[in-house]
Amino acid sequence: MSVISDSQISSGTIPVPPAKLADFFRHKLEQGPVGHWVDDTPGKKRASVLVPLHLCSDQACLIYIKRSRAFDANGREAVHSGQLAFPGGKIEPGEHSSLTALRETEEEIALPREHVRMLGFLTRVNTLTSHFNTDAYIGWIDELPALHANAAEVAAIYHVPLPDLMRQHDPQVDLTLLQHRLALHYHWRESETGEPICIWGMTARITWFLLEMLRTAAH
Repeated sequence: MSVISDSQISSGTIPVPPAKLADFFRHKLEQGPVGHWVDDTPGKKRASVLVPLHLCSDQACLIYIKRSRAFDANGREAVHSGQLAFPGGKIEPGEHSSLTALRETEEEIALPREHVRMLGFLTRVNTLTSHFNTDAYIGWIDELPALHANAAEVAAIYHVPLPDLMRQHDPQVDLTLLQHRLALHYHWRESETGEPICIWGMTARITWFLLEMLRTAAH
């Protein structure tokens, strides 16, 4: 097992060549999902997200979305309004969670499911505010088509390079601790517009699992 050093983390080193990342993740996920701590009380609401990866230039990028602003009937801003997220949503009755991730991604950013190579189940996490148990699946996109945000649900689409996230990765985080889950953030700035974004909450925890899997990549 090869574990990259703190200095390699700070420089954004990704220990797997970009062209081999899909095979790496598929192999790792065949061994089972990573950290799984949720409230499995029967009747809990369930959701599913896709963690989309693709090559952009000479590196791998994760696709994130910004949720459109939304308000409830009383004029209060909805729980996840304006937040950074992976595409996904609520699991419909009788629907497998992997199909939910693909369906919701297609609805939200117009990424056809036939363009997504599902690599496996990454983890299941719990949202601390809306109390959903959420499954996360890694999907690889070999040829990225033009994406279009569904304005009713998505305000923006971001392609964030993995090295920019790895530079901020902290392997000492213990996600069984509430204070660590609340403090976990990743920051990035969109190069063309200069817009700063902050990845936090459930989406940051899913991102942490993916980066930690890479940090301990076996050569």
